[in-house]
Parts: sequence; structure tokens; C-alpha cells
Amino acid sequence: MKKILIVGNPGAGKTTLARQVSNTLGIPHTELDGIMWQKDWQSLGNDEFLRRVLKIADRPSWILCGNYYATLGKKVWPQADMIIWLDYPFHKVFYRLVRRTFRRAVRREEFLNGNKESLKRQLFSSESLFLYFIKSWRSTRRMLGDVFANPKEYPQAQFLRLKSSADVRHFMRSLKQEL
Repeated sequence: MKKILIVGNPGAGKTTLARQVSNTLGIPHTELDGIMWQKDWQSLGNDEFLRRVLKIADRPSWILCGNYYATLGKKVWPQADMIIWLDYPFHKVFYRLVRRTFRRAVRREEFLNGNKESLKRQLFSSESLFLYFIKSWRSTRRMLGDVFANPKEYPQAQFLRLKSSADVRHFMRSLKQEL
């Protein structure tokens, strides 16, 4: 495993797992949201986003965490030798998302590129991550389910679907044992 893609709904723990795998394997990880979302939550735009991600994907090893299948699916996914889907239940992921967002907002923690979470934005805005999560939950699961049901489209990749924290712990233990 040298090129790993970690996908799942917002709040599933993609970045946390990417950090753990990165520390274990010594492979750098990149948050795709950190590329897409620039200062003041300005979107980079798909063309420049794709250009930057392809530059990372040209490296001999990488861990990418995030979705963006519509933009990256045909260009980056074929380069991954492992694709991990964090597929937790709705209630668990939504709880994590709410907890994380409230923590960041109350503590005024910097998120990506100097951006900070705002409770006002999350609770009273059409740009709410909670709203996006609720609207995209089913479509993201359906899309990833379709890809994982037909892995022949990416024959170079090993597919791993983790459905619980226990699955993640087991995966990390097995990863450490393989070293």
C-alpha cells in the first residue's frame, strides 16, 4: 500500500484515519478539503483543484482523504492501490459531525487555511455542513456502494469497507502487524 484513498460522509473520521495510517506507514496524507477550501471558505474551483490533486497523485506514495468523486473518480481513483470507505451509521456520523463542529466553533479552532467554524453558519445558513450532510448522506452512500459493488472498474485497488470503530481498530492492528 503506497497510494491510499479514504472516503466517506462528512464527519466519518476520514482525516483521523488518514493521520493514523500516515503515522504507521510514514506516508504523507492530504485533506482534499484543505485543497478545495481556501481562505474565507472560497472554493478553489474544480479545474485548479484537479490540477493540484493530480500533482500529489503523481508522487510515489500518498494518502488522500475526502470525496470529490465527480471531479477525481476517473483521474485519481485509478491510481490508488487501496480505497477505504468509512461507512458508519447515520446517527454515529451525524453525532460526530455535530460534536466536532460545536467544539471548533466554541474554541474558535482554525480548521483549514485559516477558516473557522461558525455556529451561525452551521445552524442558520444554506452553507451549513449539517444541511449538506443530511442532503448528501444517501447519495454519497449510494455512489460509494455502487463503486464498491463493482470494483472491476478499479482493478489495481484493494477495497476495504469499514462499518464500525471496531473495524478501524482491527484494520490498524493488522496494518501494524504487517510492518
